[in-house]
Amino acid sequence: MKLILTFLTIFLLMCFVSSVITTPIKAQGTTLPQLTSSSPYRVFNDLMKQAIPFVPYQYIWGGISRYWGYNLTFINGLTHQYPASLATNVYAVSQISFYSGIDDSLLNKSFTLKFSGQGVVGVNQQSLFNTTWTAGVGGTFVLQSLTQLLNVFIYSTNSSNPVTAITILPTSLGANPPIFTSNFLYYLKPFNLLRTCYWQGQNLYNSGISSQIWANRTLTTSASQVSSNGIALEYIL
Repeated sequence: MKLILTFLTIFLLMCFVSSVITTPIKAQGTTLPQLTSSSPYRVFNDLMKQAIPFVPYQYIWGGISRYWGYNLTFINGLTHQYPASLATNVYAVSQISFYSGIDDSLLNKSFTLKFSGQGVVGVNQQSLFNTTWTAGVGGTFVLQSLTQLLNVFIYSTNSSNPVTAITILPTSLGANPPIFTSNFLYYLKPFNLLRTCYWQGQNLYNSGISSQIWANRTLTTSASQVSSNGIALEYIL
């Protein structure tokens, strides 16, 4: 009799637990589009997080142009990081694209640039403005065009204390700006399930790149979140 009662108790408990586990949930999900420098949506308030990773430019014959065939040396050897050093007359340049209809509210708005480390950092839009800062406190500038790229220059960097942590944020957001744009959060609002394979540098069918290891991961402190290794896991979480 005790054995039968014990069996019935276990059976009833299993039924109760099973009914809790199998209760259907109402889920509506989306797959977040791949994050590239030309992605037609603004995810981060910090413009640098959707910038093209730094590439070398050179000063030659009185002008500045792309330095083809030359490779920058990056911190920890990771191309999504900042340059560890710069040779004489070599600059590191990143570019930021803007999206019509998405970034219209940014036009003619003030932005604050800050950075860490020792060096010279500047921004310009061709023939519109060119501003340079020699201290990490940086300063402000007004974005004057959405049809021109915003060029971000590292003119010099101290190999013992290199320029890092460049941020370009709307001045109106104040001292503690939110990470994500209000437009992006509004897009996510209907969903309670997010698929992030593209954000992780993978695809819909497999985990993708065998070289994706913990040591190579993109960090929140990387120069850009546009990377073949995906964006920082902290932002996904």
